[in-house]
Amino acid sequence: MAKTKKELKELLQPLLEILDHSGASRLVAQANRVCIETADSMHEIEVDWKAKTHKDVLAQITQDGLELDDIVINAHGAYFVMQTIPNLEDGLSELIEDNWLNEISADVLNTASHLQRNILVVGPWSTALPLISALNNEALLPGILSPEKSPSASTWLKLDNIQQGLELGCDRIAYVGHQMDMLLHFLNSYSGAIAWCEARRIDDALMRMETTVEQIYDHASAPLHLLAGIDLLVVCDRYPEPRIKEIYELDVVEDGYRPRHLFAAPLGQSLVPISPPSFMEDIAACGNTVLAEQLSEYFSQTQPQPAQQESAPAIEEEIADEFVEEFIEETIDEPQITGSSAEDLATMGAGDAPPPGWELDRLEESELQAEDNTPYNADEANMAATFGLAPPRSPGGGPPLNAANFQQALAEIKKRRNQDSNDS
Repeated sequence: MAKTKKELKELLQPLLEILDHSGASRLVAQANRVCIETADSMHEIEVDWKAKTHKDVLAQITQDGLELDDIVINAHGAYFVMQTIPNLEDGLSELIEDNWLNEISADVLNTASHLQRNILVVGPWSTALPLISALNNEALLPGILSPEKSPSASTWLKLDNIQQGLELGCDRIAYVGHQMDMLLHFLNSYSGAIAWCEARRIDDALMRMETTVEQIYDHASAPLHLLAGIDLLVVCDRYPEPRIKEIYELDVVEDGYRPRHLFAAPLGQSLVPISPPSFMEDIAACGNTVLAEQLSEYFSQTQPQPAQQESAPAIEEEIADEFVEEFIEETIDEPQITGSSAEDLATMGAGDAPPPGWELDRLEESELQAEDNTPYNADEANMAATFGLAPPRSPGGGPPLNAANFQQALAEIKKRRNQDSNDS
């Protein structure tokens, strides 16, 4: 027997109270078990939800679902899902008070949406939904597009298709569906769109969007579709608390597109501006001169001063001068030319080439400095030239080896080797 909406509301009263007090955006019910999802977590709730009551409710909403005020209920097999938007009437100011984002980042997002830039929110459903709702609430004529029944505020225009939004002149339209192909079509067909993508990082979201483009069109057109449909990407996070973690803008580059950081929030800190948005002139032109001046002043203070840039070459030049002075102070001994070699140079013609080592031939033996592993007399030089190796130097106090006794010592070594081999 069909039950009236009032009777169903009475059956669902325990679950409606949970949604109201917990601030959850989603409740999933099955027989004897209920789970809720809030902006920061998902967990099971202890509630008296009997199997018979669950069966009665499920039988009534299996086909067409149910809408109770701002709550939408849809059946999925043995489960049913209750979805709502907590604090549905809240705007960006309430998110600022709850430390989701700060004033300057909220102003940039709101102004970008006012300038008909498309914003893609990336993150868990329950964390992304409050931001989408707050941005849509800032519009004069907000609309919502969803292929399935979705929670919405009473001031939002429920649209069956994009054409309705264009005809009605909605200045912002939110899309909260789960179908990627429809999401892509929505972003590429409308300006001032606010949409959600199920992902946890910006690279995941962009790759899923590109994969959808490849399935519908081709790989080569993926960057064009993303640039046509997405202006800003907002990454939400629920740990350690619900917040906006990053804001990006898609820039056009030679090989397609590249996400550029506008804001980033280090762990435990608020959003910090990283780079100015490309639409700074549009921000001032639309009347938000306060935001334009704040951004200009901030980035003029954070950028390095020209005087500091000019001083860098001066520092490098000073270091180079010190190095040159230090190098000049080192004394380098000039080569000494004896009188005999000077006479030879005076009589030498322009085409004459002296043999290698002619300077050493003019030096006395006392003028030659002995070096390690080099011949220090005529015998060693002869042996080095003959065998390719000079004999080791004699220990201090011993007679120096020469060519004759070296050959004798070598013969004695060979003789001892022969005797050892015969004995063995």
